[in-house]
Amino acid sequence: MGYLPLCRQAQLAAPVVAIGGIGPTNAGADGLAVISAVSGAPDVRAACRALVDARG
Repeated sequence: MGYLPLCRQAQLAAPVVAIGGIGPTNAGADGLAVISAVSGAPDVRAACRALVDARG
């Protein structure tokens, strides 16, 4: 089990922020810090859209 499901299960009052290794398949935290997922992408706009879409 990853950290996010554990935090959700614990019903933490504080927001869960993910930093590092974030991409469209694991963008479920309350806040994200993304650098390489965007700056290393061949199409920055598409990378941003994929992250936004993954968040719902």
